[in-house]
Amino acid sequence: MIQENSQEVPTEENITHSSSTIAHSQYKFDVEELRIEFNSGVQYVYDNVPLTEYLAFRDAESKGSYFAKNISRKFNYTKLD
Repeated sequence: MIQENSQEVPTEENITHSSSTIAHSQYKFDVEELRIEFNSGVQYVYDNVPLTEYLAFRDAESKGSYFAKNISRKFNYTKLD
């Protein structure tokens, strides 16, 4: 009997950052949604962030600088209460 590969593809990625600005990020692959939680506790959701942009943010040496230059004002966002 042959078993099928039952590995599940993740639908999201959650990361806690050791950044002076950003505490946590969550990326939902299926809808290209990036949630950012700042160290202050304020959270925003950014819409239609391409996977390549998210991966560049995730892998950036300075998350805060990369976010400010490449994501902050370039994508539609919603502030969460």
